[in-house]
Amino acid sequence: MSLKPKIEELSSLIKKIEDEAARFHAEGYNLRQQRAGLIARMLVEEKLMEGTEWEMTLDHNSIARLSLKKDDEGKMNYVEDLARDGWHSSFEIESGVTLQFDDNEISIEFQSAKMMIPFAKKNGMKVSGTTLTNKLSQLKRDVAALEIVCHQFNLDKK
Repeated sequence: MSLKPKIEELSSLIKKIEDEAARFHAEGYNLRQQRAGLIARMLVEEKLMEGTEWEMTLDHNSIARLSLKKDDEGKMNYVEDLARDGWHSSFEIESGVTLQFDDNEISIEFQSAKMMIPFAKKNGMKVSGTTLTNKLSQLKRDVAALEIVCHQFNLDKK
């Protein structure tokens, strides 16, 4: 029974520290949100995406994405230095548009593909669709080959 007061004291101290940690965590989250908002604002107001070159891609979930291809002035690396807080960092530039830093890649993901071109034009970005064009050409060749196979095996008739 003589250890009970010491256990209660430690339990009380643990609870106090955990409560403080939760408060600090919430404050940290709020500060990160404020920082992301300022970085997004800086990107647009200081025209940091202007003149940068991006490659248009679609991932397996049909999510529209621009991947940084060329940035002669290093503007996006400057933003990365300010914004990155881990190997996989991201923040919303505007509603439905997210800037992502994954390993060594910088990309912008769009909630809808229809948002991509207006966003790029508004921010003076240069966009290339070579990857998509190549994929489309390959798909057309694959479809043509499949149509021949289906025709040879009479699979195109119901």
